[in-house]
Amino acid sequence: GATGGGGEGEGGDPSLATAQLENEQIKSMLELLCQEANFLVEAKVHKLLEPLPGDEQNLLRIDSILKVLGVENAADVEKLLGYFLADADNHELIHPNDAIKAIKAFVEDHQRRTDPNKAKAHAAAKGGDDGNAFARREEVQFWTRMAGIISDKTVRVWSALEKALLKYNELLASRQSKLEGVSSLAQQNQELKALLNQYLASKVNEDLICPPTQTIRLDEYASFQNTGPMG
Repeated sequence: GATGGGGEGEGGDPSLATAQLENEQIKSMLELLCQEANFLVEAKVHKLLEPLPGDEQNLLRIDSILKVLGVENAADVEKLLGYFLADADNHELIHPNDAIKAIKAFVEDHQRRTDPNKAKAHAAAKGGDDGNAFARREEVQFWTRMAGIISDKTVRVWSALEKALLKYNELLASRQSKLEGVSSLAQQNQELKALLNQYLASKVNEDLICPPTQTIRLDEYASFQNTGPMG
């Protein structure tokens, strides 16, 4: 019984290994998308992502790209992965230069699956003489949709967030400048105290008729006399 259990442990679970391999492939595909399809992310989004750490930037870029491509769930991600596999047997991804072709093929097929009427029109146009014209129109429509993928509400929210972050950054910069000023004044104060103590401790003061130390004591006494009754 113990020997049989050990054999199963060594062999491992095939389904678990397959799932792990697929997860690695999806991760590699998303990294490839982030590198080769970065142009799908709007300039405004790029600007808003600049203050964020690198990992968070990549995650938000990937999320934006997937939304542009119409990927809404795990099933869509698995379908997208199929277009990025060079060979289903060896599980290697396509070359980065072929990423744009894979993206375009996925979007066209994804649209035909979600819109049967458009699929019929596409098939009819393919068989006609105006197939090239239809392909050009479809490409124009594709990039037009890509340009408007971010809603006006989202842009307004991001714009408000950008303004708030810029104001907060100005506040932090002003606070840093003031702290540096306070630190500089404190350092100057310490230097002046050290210099004053050096003068007061000098032996030259013993030869003076009215040493500075005695004058300081008299000034302090007079100040105390003036402020004492008010207390």
